[in-house]
Amino acid sequence: LMYGQEARRIGWLQKVQQAAWTLLYTLQQNNSQIYAIEHPVTGTVGAMELKGVIDLVLERRQGERVEYAIVDLKWSGKQHFLRKMSNGEDLQLVIYSKLLGLGVDWAHTAYYTISTETFIARNRKAFRSAQVTPETEQSFQTLHQAIWDKIEATYQWRLEEIRTGRIEVRTEDTLEELEDWLQDNISFERLLQLLEMKQESARYDDYRVLTQRVR
Repeated sequence: LMYGQEARRIGWLQKVQQAAWTLLYTLQQNNSQIYAIEHPVTGTVGAMELKGVIDLVLERRQGERVEYAIVDLKWSGKQHFLRKMSNGEDLQLVIYSKLLGLGVDWAHTAYYTISTETFIARNRKAFRSAQVTPETEQSFQTLHQAIWDKIEATYQWRLEEIRTGRIEVRTEDTLEELEDWLQDNISFERLLQLLEMKQESARYDDYRVLTQRVR
């Protein structure tokens, strides 16, 4: 809205409008309709209460059967979110799928990047034109359940650490030491049950001050 930015504003509005039309056209192609916008959900992981707001919930009826799909709207980052979903790191979407309820165990999930007008999903069952992750023999329900099990197991593991006074500060500087500690103190079988830990420093981590590298 600043002086001299009118052309940029008009271009931005045109991009958003085009992305909205593409989204609506995709819904028509897939015989889906909007069930809810900014839909609140609640639930628990272990003893921890979770609250969230789903950007878009879609509904598709096939006879007496009803399918739901969750869409997380993003401005950009198509390759980033495709990589996250391929690696099973789309934890927020899986949690939303679990907490949605509405009589289904798991809902379809997808990212929609506005700048590229692209749906990103695990398969094309809910979005025919989606860019999908590498093919797998497992159903999305099986994959979601496996990720959810790792979320719960990892939460319990971290809670056990905090109860004994241990806090992991995972940065690029402490990575090698932490990996050595994990190999010495946690069985390989249990590690397979946990979410894979990051290799790079977290952008936001209040505990990084404990490394004395952040003031």
